[in-house]
Amino acid sequence: MKKETLLGFSILLLGFWFFNSKLYYDLIGQPFPGDRQAQTQTVNFASEADETANNTGIVPTIAAIREAIISAENDTLEVEEYIPGRQITIENEVLRLRICEYGARIVSARTLEFTYGRGHFREGEPVELISDTVAGILTSQIGSADLSRARFVFDEENSDERQAIFNYNLNGENVRKSFALSKNSFFVDFRKHSDLITREQSIIMLDGGISESETNNDLSPPWSERVAMVAHDRNRTERVVMKRAETYNLTGQFNWVALNSKYFAFAVIPQDDRNRDLQITSFAIDETARIEAINLNYQISLTQRVQRNTLNEDFVNYLVFLGPARHSDFAQAGIGLERTLFRGWAWFLGANVWFPALCEGVLWFLNFFGKLIGDYGVSIILLTLLLKIATFPLSQASINSMAAMQALQPKIKQIQEKYKDNKQLQQQKILEMYQSEGINPLASLGGCIPVLIQMPIMIALFIVLRKAVELRGETTFFLPWIHDLSQAEVIFTLPFTIPFYGNNFAILPILMAGLMFVQNKMTIKDPNQVAMIYLMPAIMLVMFNNFPAGLTLYFAFSNLLQIIQQKFFTKKPEISTANLITAKKGKK
Repeated sequence: MKKETLLGFSILLLGFWFFNSKLYYDLIGQPFPGDRQAQTQTVNFASEADETANNTGIVPTIAAIREAIISAENDTLEVEEYIPGRQITIENEVLRLRICEYGARIVSARTLEFTYGRGHFREGEPVELISDTVAGILTSQIGSADLSRARFVFDEENSDERQAIFNYNLNGENVRKSFALSKNSFFVDFRKHSDLITREQSIIMLDGGISESETNNDLSPPWSERVAMVAHDRNRTERVVMKRAETYNLTGQFNWVALNSKYFAFAVIPQDDRNRDLQITSFAIDETARIEAINLNYQISLTQRVQRNTLNEDFVNYLVFLGPARHSDFAQAGIGLERTLFRGWAWFLGANVWFPALCEGVLWFLNFFGKLIGDYGVSIILLTLLLKIATFPLSQASINSMAAMQALQPKIKQIQEKYKDNKQLQQQKILEMYQSEGINPLASLGGCIPVLIQMPIMIALFIVLRKAVELRGETTFFLPWIHDLSQAEVIFTLPFTIPFYGNNFAILPILMAGLMFVQNKMTIKDPNQVAMIYLMPAIMLVMFNNFPAGLTLYFAFSNLLQIIQQKFFTKKPEISTANLITAKKGKK
């Protein structure tokens, strides 16, 4: 087996091992499939239609409750007597919030721009990031007084369709909470006012966690468990991933704290530079199932303490992001939220710096041409074509060199036979022959350089397809049977599971393996390497059957371009006939 073939095969096996190893899953921050067990528990959620039918008089608009608000400034409510209170709806063009009067907390947040996808039991409805009528988010505490179940009074006079204001009388002191939306924005301007804040610590709590949009049981999908992140400053971010129920504590200044599901996120951004106590607590989504990363959600609390020897303000102010984990929205905020999307290992050639930038570059390219043309499949093909053009000189030189060396094989074998007892002289004569024919044997190794160049881009494309909400649900006109380029293709599900291959039948991986087989037939001429012609496509078929369809499209088209290059651009070696004549004479 030739060295270059062995090297290529080794790279292939290394890639196969890498994409199925704990090392890779640790890189993308996902649970290793071998550590998971099947989850069958289903949690029932009310559909949007059910909510409309069942909440008549409970989820009123502002106009509907104009005469229905009862003064309850001094009401107290025990937990065991809890009855869901009225809920106020505010919305803008992209976000709809429902805020319960008990605790003045957000119990529902829907993104009007995104809907549940194919196969979800709420298919077609707006995605609900927050769906928790018991805990919700942005409940509060002042001093030792927990206001999460206090009955606030909705200030209808000073509220409107994009702003809701609530008041509560705490021991003769007014506590005022306001939620305001801006036009076309996923940011909520949250404020809490009270003279008590000047002398008591103030806590806000986000106990409901974030809902998962891609599964029917709210467990995180494979490779995409929920992740909490804390930005200590503009350039330093800490990732908080828990594998069991535990608590993370931090005291100091930080820019924001965020919680991501697969495609969506919420983030809390303090609007001052004061020190705070941050606590992140994980809890099981399904207490009857195994406690692991995909079965964990997170509660977040932020405590602002009273500063001594200084004039404390009578309010706290946070911007709260509730929406898609979209790079453009994060980048426009200008506080580094985009760092929640991609990451890399610092120890691997400083990949924590350049790999996120590479992922962002791939995403920018796909978004630019995907929006320009209106087809992300075409955008992936253009990316493949661009890489092929960039690496064409190296790969073509390698192909020409390999073709010339194959033409010289008869004479190489003649030299090897003639000097079989003197390996040093044998190598010397072969090198002299290469020199006389004008062939650089090292040029064939240049074919590995395009592979090495494309490997980081391939990994970046894989991660972008897995995590970028921009590609969620995107299709392409020339592969109409594929419903989502960011997911593995599924034509139908087999009644059994094949190890490594899975239980989904897909067409595109078969087409890719077929093109690789044709390419290998054109390239591999050595009888000792015939097994590689069949082995490599089989390995790639198994490996790509569960990869995103967009990545398989990238490889399939790359193989097609390689076939075209070898068929129409490879020069026929001029030395082949002469060498055959020389070799035949040598045998006589």
